[in-house]
Amino acid sequence: MAGLERDFGPCLDGRDPTQMLICLLDGVPIGLVQIYRTADDPDEVAALGIDDAVGIDLFIGDVNRCGVGIGPRVIACATELIWERFPEVTGALACPSVRNVRSQRAFQKAGFQALRQVSVPGEKEDELLHFLSRPTGG
Repeated sequence: MAGLERDFGPCLDGRDPTQMLICLLDGVPIGLVQIYRTADDPDEVAALGIDDAVGIDLFIGDVNRCGVGIGPRVIACATELIWERFPEVTGALACPSVRNVRSQRAFQKAGFQALRQVSVPGEKEDELLHFLSRPTGG
């Protein structure tokens, strides 16, 4: 329980501006999406070189729901929410672990382009930076 408080408490009580969203499928919670402005974390901006984007983290809690097409749909919904809530940013990004090929594929199926391997402070292993530019036009 202490780990949950450490990891999610600051977001829930407003000390961290990361937005936490519960993913529901047929009314049943199956995962969690976090969205956050990269500009809110100077270490991340320094590591990624992108300060005008919103990051997405996706966690599907039920392994039986992984690899069946849910991830790209959730990512697409989260991206639409980003365009609505953050009109000032030029894009969305994600940094799955270099070893998490399934997550990389989900972001790519949702239209993100893999750019480069990065080392982000506080993360245990290198990540593969993915980026999706904000759509232009109406």
